[in-house]
Amino acid sequence: MTVDAHHARVFSTELSRLKADIADLRLAHPVLRVDGEAPGPIADALRFVAESPVAGWIDHFTDRAESTGSGTLSFRLELPLGRPEGNQVVGEYVFANDRIKLAGDVPALTQLNGKLMFSNHDVHASALAAEIVGGPARLNIASADGRVRVEAQGTANLSMLRSEYASQPLLSRVSGTTEWQLAMQVANDASTWTLDSTLRGAAVDLPLPIAKAAADAVPLKIQRQATDPGHDALAIRYGTLGRLSLQRRLTPAGAVTERALLALGTTDGNADRPGLWVRGELSTLDLDGWLGVKRQLDSGPEALPLTGVDLTVGAMEVFGRQLNDLRIGASRGGDDWQIDLRGRELVGTARWQAAAPGRSNGRIVARLQRFTAPPSAPASMIATPVAPGAPPAANPWPSVDIVAESFRLKERDLGKLELVAQPSESDWRIESLKLSSDDGSLVASGWWRGSGRAPRTQLDTDLEVRDAGKYLARFGMPDAVRGGRTHIQGQLEWSGSPQEFDYPTLNGTLRVETGRGQFVKLDPGLGKLLGVLSLQALKRRLTFDFQDLFGEGFAFDEITGDVRIQDGVMKSDNLKIVGPSARVTIAGETNIASETQKLRVRVQPTLSGTISVGAAAFLLANPILGAAVGAGTLLAQTAMKDPIEQMFANEYVVTGNWSDPIVERVGRSPATAAAPAETIKQ
Repeated sequence: MTVDAHHARVFSTELSRLKADIADLRLAHPVLRVDGEAPGPIADALRFVAESPVAGWIDHFTDRAESTGSGTLSFRLELPLGRPEGNQVVGEYVFANDRIKLAGDVPALTQLNGKLMFSNHDVHASALAAEIVGGPARLNIASADGRVRVEAQGTANLSMLRSEYASQPLLSRVSGTTEWQLAMQVANDASTWTLDSTLRGAAVDLPLPIAKAAADAVPLKIQRQATDPGHDALAIRYGTLGRLSLQRRLTPAGAVTERALLALGTTDGNADRPGLWVRGELSTLDLDGWLGVKRQLDSGPEALPLTGVDLTVGAMEVFGRQLNDLRIGASRGGDDWQIDLRGRELVGTARWQAAAPGRSNGRIVARLQRFTAPPSAPASMIATPVAPGAPPAANPWPSVDIVAESFRLKERDLGKLELVAQPSESDWRIESLKLSSDDGSLVASGWWRGSGRAPRTQLDTDLEVRDAGKYLARFGMPDAVRGGRTHIQGQLEWSGSPQEFDYPTLNGTLRVETGRGQFVKLDPGLGKLLGVLSLQALKRRLTFDFQDLFGEGFAFDEITGDVRIQDGVMKSDNLKIVGPSARVTIAGETNIASETQKLRVRVQPTLSGTISVGAAAFLLANPILGAAVGAGTLLAQTAMKDPIEQMFANEYVVTGNWSDPIVERVGRSPATAAAPAETIKQ
């Protein structure tokens, strides 16, 4: 029996050629042979495969596939009637610029061309050509023992991943092109595959340690395997950084991650607890950058929540500072975190409270045994600044309540630190900042104005020092002063954040009042500025005038005055130093950043008490004054408003730098305040 059909249809596809025949009807099991050819939509060809015995013969490889385009299906069936176990099929499908998307995480194939051959024994194709993720690719397909194996390689345009996997927000941070290789195996309606790439040519715009320039090569390996019906496991290894393991539940809407473990460094393990856990070691971590990434993730689909952390970091950037050799242990309870910190700069515990009404950016409460002011993070770890004219970024700062029993700066213990601050719109309000010790306390409050192009810090300060000498010793200037109870009150502001004290933009006013003390020894640094007050430059240059006034250092009963600061330049016209041996008035200015000065100094020796040796010699050289001294008429000078002291007063112009000032005597001076700086000739 032979049938030649001129017209036939399979689903919506017209068969262009169909022939069926039975060579011998007398056999016990006559064999029906069917030859056909069906050009038409690829969707019909896939439906034909799915609803025929062919689906089982190729292990349902094309089930749930999505497709567009058309091609030509050619096939031959040999069906022994009454003996279905003897059924045979041989066929091929010729792709013509088609698109097909297999089920699962495999990306779509577009511009697919080539020939796929199949039978009830196997499926195979050599060098199918396609575009995958925007780049050219070649595929080889073969099957054996009920398994279908696909090998592919190509070049991907990574910007296309954003449309291919739209639910993954971090793919917007990946760009460039890179080569890849894929090995996939399908068996029992489950797929296992491995993707490898050097990522050379790919740029990863994520914080450290994942950030990568396009020219760098970082091996990437992604492995997927089915674990049981309805579940799979995904493992992602990124260079030597570590491995991310995911346990997922498969649903019609896609895979849902239930457990995850990020094992860093040499740490290993599997995701065996609900949530995302992070364990291991890192050389560098940009926490500030990752907090920004978290905000991006929070705006996307619901992600697996971070549940616990056990991490050691060599260098971590947080709030623009670098913490070193830090061990972090953290566990989550609801929306809050309990954190244990052990590092070079800090030791103690903290509690993180998630954002809620009244704390839009969350709140951190820390109780530390030791806190060392960390250095600024290196430029390589700091995010690119916002371009001029760009709108201000949302305020990232949380509310903070920090107490450190020992606050250290450059290996010096400055006492107990207490800080309470919270965000306010785009600014950060410093409600209370207190630094206290046995020698004194500094109390401040103010703002970090973070909006606009030029963020500024503004503080109201009140410094109460019981012993200036001991207090300065805490700041690295031992033996600079003896005694000297001090009170300094004022307002300061500068460009930048609170932790970046910027002298060139420093502005404000200060009122200075001190009790009895003595300048002793002055070291480099801020001590050089104290040299302006101690008059040691005058002593060094004009020993014959003031040897007896200084002794081991200029003693003072009080120092008072008002200081104005404008763009890092300190100015005063009423700074007075009153001591048992002299009265000094200073007017002019000093530049903190450049360590220079332009001052007019008036020194008036005090003769009301005992007379210095140098002064007595001068008196004895004058018969009239000597007689007055000898007659005991020194008391008269007090009633006459210190006329003798005024006779010994001298004025000096002090210029140059702090380390090596230039001192010029401008002559004796009447009993008036030192001339303002503007009158000093340059």
